[in-house]
This record gives sequence, C-alpha cells and structure tokens, in this order.
Amino acid sequence: MSVGAGLSLTSLRADPGQAAATCGLISWGCVEPPYSAPSPSFNDGLRATPLVAATLDARVSHLLIGMGTSWRGDFAETPSLHVFTVDFRVGVSLW
Repeated sequence: MSVGAGLSLTSLRADPGQAAATCGLISWGCVEPPYSAPSPSFNDGLRATPLVAATLDARVSHLLIGMGTSWRGDFAETPSLHVFTVDFRVGVSLW
C-alpha cells in the first residue's frame, strides 16, 4: 500500500454532449428539437492543483492486481472544483 501527496498538472475541458433522440426508430414527420448545450460548471484550461493519492497493489503468481484512488482540488474556482477518481488495474508481472 502506498499513500502520496503532491502537485497535479491537469487540463480540464467541458464536453457539451449531444441531445438524446426523442423521435424513436420509426417516426413519420417527427422533428428533433435543436440542442443547446448547458453552460459548463467549471472553466476549461490547464491548472496546477493539490493531489492526494492512495494505491493498493498485490502480486498473485504472475499477475499484478491493483486498485487506487486520487483526489484533486481546485479552490480558485467558484464554487471549488473537486475531482475524485478510482481505478482498478490488472497486469502481468515479469519477475
């Protein structure tokens, strides 16, 4: 198990998404409404933020199995932005 803290260089971009289909598979004369993306709740761009991370890795025969979590916080945003991630890893151990 390992725990770490440091600085993260992150680039965030808002994805405007797309409208959900409302007409269905068979539709005669149905017109999809125009889509307008919601305004993003944070600013796009490159930023340096504090980072806290924890990982747990185990070796089973020649497999490496791991799980990790991390948190990044940006307090310059109003309201503050928090990014929390969880990951699961499986790999091959050569030694």
